[in-house]
Order: sequence, then structure tokens, then C-alpha cells
Amino acid sequence: MEKRLRLARNLLKSSGVIFVSIDDNEFAQLKLLCDEIFNEPNFIIDAIWNSRKSVSSDAIVSLNHNHTLVYSKNIDVLREDIKKRNRFKLPTKEDKFSNSDNDPRGPWTADPFDAPNIRPNLTYPITNPNNGKVFMPPSGRCWRTTNEEYVRLLRERRIIFGKTGQAKPQLKRYLQEAVGKGLTPKSIWDDVGTTTNGTQELEEILGEKKFNNPKPVSLLRRILELATDSHSVVLDFMA
Repeated sequence: MEKRLRLARNLLKSSGVIFVSIDDNEFAQLKLLCDEIFNEPNFIIDAIWNSRKSVSSDAIVSLNHNHTLVYSKNIDVLREDIKKRNRFKLPTKEDKFSNSDNDPRGPWTADPFDAPNIRPNLTYPITNPNNGKVFMPPSGRCWRTTNEEYVRLLRERRIIFGKTGQAKPQLKRYLQEAVGKGLTPKSIWDDVGTTTNGTQELEEILGEKKFNNPKPVSLLRRILELATDSHSVVLDFMA
């Protein structure tokens, strides 16, 4: 494994990334080895893949996930490349957008108006114009914009107060703004199929079960969506 990983690092371009899947049995050792070879600052994420739905009743705790360690060759070069090429973004899910109020700007979704951190210039009372209720940011958080910007957004009807108009403020985000920007991926992958799906897919191709716990196509698609474009070169050197 060590020789293969060192070779993989040498083959990566400066903005390249590597995805390494492993189960719990060897995860700790692999993480230490990858930190040594790729350097710990180049570690991106340990993506937790929900690899099975069934429960192993004969175990103390049913193991239902695998790890996918993601490293860059040079994190600074990768960050610049992400800005230019919009990498590490998932396609916008258009079915999450609707237009219940017939907004002429088109389909939208409601995002929370609060954000992490505490900033004095982003901490102010907001009065719900529908019922007079006053809201402050939740504990440890602030609003997303200054008061002046909030007033402008409210005037433009981009601030809503829940489906009934009685809740805390939310910000309309329009589909036309979201398309092309993509979604930031999460570290827990529970929507990319399981090893059962992988087994079914292989049986459809080969006519029989050839090996245990194959990865589903949807998991590999997720990896390619995040890290590649039409000009990328992909190598599966463990195959």
C-alpha cells in the first residue's frame, strides 16, 4: 500500500486529488500513512459513506459505513483551481426549488437568514412585519447581512417569515442564481447507494456475483462530480 500511495502522489498534478476507501479495520493506520505521504495540511476530508442499510445483529455495534480519505497534492494550488473551475461542487438540485407565491423571478428556496459567528454589525433586532414579533440571531450566531442590506432585501421581497408568515426571517435564493454555482458537499454520504446496489449492478453486467462488497456506480459518480471535469485524467490504480 505504501509504495502504491507514494507512486500515486508522484503521478498527481499539483492541483490533483486522491480518494482512498477503507473500512474501520485499517482506517487508523491508513490515515497516519497518508498524512506522512501527502502531508497532513493537504488532508481535505474523511467522507463517511453509509455503505449498508441492513443491521448486523451478531455484532456489538453494527458497522454500516466505510471511510473515503481525500487528499490533495497541494492544498493551496487546489484552492486556486477550485475558484477557476468550480470543482468540489455538486449539481444544483432543481427539485428543491419551487414558486409557491408566483414570484416573477422564478423558482426559489428559503435559506436561513442567520450565519455562524458573532459580529456586532450583523447583530440587530428584526421585526416580523406580519405579527410584530422581534427576532434576534440564535445564540452564537449573527444575521447574514447588515441592517441596511436587510432593509433592502425586505423591500425587494426577498425576506420571508416561514410558510405562514409568522416565523423567523429566511432569505429567498433563486434557482437562476444557484445554477452553475453548485452545492457544497457534506462529509456524510448517505445518498450514493450501498454495497447491495453495487452487487446488483455487477450481477446485471456479469450475470453472477464475482466478489463481495463492490462499490455502486453512484458512489463513483459522486467522486467524479467533485474532483473532475471533461479534461481530467482519472486513474484507478488499485483495480
